[in-house]
Amino acid sequence: MEGIPGVYLEKNQIYTGIQNPIKLNSLNKIVDHSLVVPNFITHNNQTIRGLYSILSGDYPKLDASTPKAYEYDQIAENSRDKHLPVLLKEQGYNTAFIQASPLEFMSKDRFMKASGFSQVVGQEGFPHHYIPFAWGIDDKAFFEQSQNYLKELNQKTEPWFATLLTVGTHHPYAVPEDLEKEYPDRKEAAVRNLDRALDSFIDFLNTSGIAKDTLVMFISDESHGVDNQTLGSNWGLCLAYSPDFTTSITNEGVFGHLDLLPSIVDYVAPEKSKDLPGRSIFRSYPDERSILFSSHYSGDLYFSNKKGTINQINNRGELYTLTSSNGQMFSDKYNTEKSTDVELKSDIETYKEMADQSVIKEGTPSDISIIEHAIFDLERNKPVRVTDGQYLTLPAKSMVTLKFDYEIESDQLNTIKFNLGVNDPSKELTKIVDGNNKKGTLIYKFYNPNEIVRYSFYLALHPYGNTKETNNNLGKIHISNLSVHFAIDTTDSFETYDKNSLVNGGNLIPLMHTTGIGAYPASNTEIRVKSSNQNEIMVYGPYLTYPNGRYVLRYKFKMDEAVKDDHPLFAIDVQTDGASGPPLTEKIFTFNQLEYDGEYYTAQVPFEIVSELHQRENMEFRLRELRSLNLTIEGITTERQP
Repeated sequence: MEGIPGVYLEKNQIYTGIQNPIKLNSLNKIVDHSLVVPNFITHNNQTIRGLYSILSGDYPKLDASTPKAYEYDQIAENSRDKHLPVLLKEQGYNTAFIQASPLEFMSKDRFMKASGFSQVVGQEGFPHHYIPFAWGIDDKAFFEQSQNYLKELNQKTEPWFATLLTVGTHHPYAVPEDLEKEYPDRKEAAVRNLDRALDSFIDFLNTSGIAKDTLVMFISDESHGVDNQTLGSNWGLCLAYSPDFTTSITNEGVFGHLDLLPSIVDYVAPEKSKDLPGRSIFRSYPDERSILFSSHYSGDLYFSNKKGTINQINNRGELYTLTSSNGQMFSDKYNTEKSTDVELKSDIETYKEMADQSVIKEGTPSDISIIEHAIFDLERNKPVRVTDGQYLTLPAKSMVTLKFDYEIESDQLNTIKFNLGVNDPSKELTKIVDGNNKKGTLIYKFYNPNEIVRYSFYLALHPYGNTKETNNNLGKIHISNLSVHFAIDTTDSFETYDKNSLVNGGNLIPLMHTTGIGAYPASNTEIRVKSSNQNEIMVYGPYLTYPNGRYVLRYKFKMDEAVKDDHPLFAIDVQTDGASGPPLTEKIFTFNQLEYDGEYYTAQVPFEIVSELHQRENMEFRLRELRSLNLTIEGITTERQP
């Protein structure tokens, strides 16, 4: 369950003495037939790191460098360490990974297949939702529709193993309106929404008969933190529900994500678990255990080899010893003392270095594969997110190349605009491809002088088609060999635009948007408008930041001269994106109001930016059609006036 800390389980609150207003009451109905782990640790933050540790039985990297999941993808199949799905397959289990969010985010589609899941389902496998949410399907819709996948698995003759991953409790939270009004903040309301969905899902498990012979584990991929709790961002939830438990059981030991693989193997085939690293939550251990965890958001590193005593190296390199008041890992009070134990600090840093070692056993890869091959449906005027959220480490003094191949299956496309978003927000990377160019390779490359951790990029595409408004289908596109290389490549690259210079006169067309119906950007940096959709906005953007001052906005274009009269052609206005109320300025043009130099027509609109912040963000220039148009816009520029 996305981001859920262990304190949300009421039994953990009673056990640790930590009170919290947020509770998952749905779990109380099964707690008398469950095993609970109050001292359960998530080793780092971020979903992909938690999932890796859960499935591999290994530590994730404890810093913000390239997640081990991406490295694991690069290893040849016959050289990979066996993850949990593979180990269960060897015991005859059918396996499935089912998540509410898009699979392309963090490349979980690739990682889950590499980990051994036979079936991998993401947001596209869920046609219905109750709450529109950018991160994926809301929890109620996810659990309801997941029942169909579980029923299908349960009808087969083999035993099965399924991992479900929710997303509704991810910031900014999927919240229905009725709950948002009842609770002080969206997080609490989102957890309550999850609680409702869990309640119904647990009823399904029981009434369907699935729970009678199934181990059901409720765990968190990471923790979104606990107010006033020092280690709250590493307090995970772990509850195992099974008919084998005739009473409520509390395992008081210290466990973490890396213990889930040996735990499940121990439950399924105890004889196979004795050689696995880690500990099983289904066993008691007389001796203390050593465990590492961190928060790569704060930069703090933690080590414990005695429950209730935690050594912390903070992001300034200082060593502290935290001793809990209740003898547990998670407490409402800690005694904190600064330590000068140089040897202990050195040992902890060595342990971290060992945990952070690449899973690629020989050297560092010169390229990281993100998508091997994926097919996306194209719909009129509907952007497609291809990938996002990789969180890679880019080596210092390296030439970095992002590269992919595309192949179009469509006879309806005019153009496709590819957008690549990178860490530097001042640059927009855009490539417009003609729909007749069915195959090609696109890259973006840059020199990276210093090491960058948590480097993430997104690739999106926007199709523009000539299909009729009643038919949205524009065909398909294949994206393959999407990878990050640390080498020089000479292939044609993405065009890059410096937004800061564009506001001073550069052509804004690459950053403009069109409606997709009767207007589209062309591959030679033009915008073509041929439409009879009167009174509709055809061109808009570019969402740049303009400092205070006086400007002139110019549209330079060619047009069908059959409109030589005094009837309105189009209107151009200047507005801030998302602002309500009238635009800053608006001007309606007739043919006789256009300037003409013998080849091009020009429409000019003066505007002025005045604000307390000395600038306006996300400025939008809009061209609204007032009669049938046939234009080819070759330049959209702004010029600062004295």
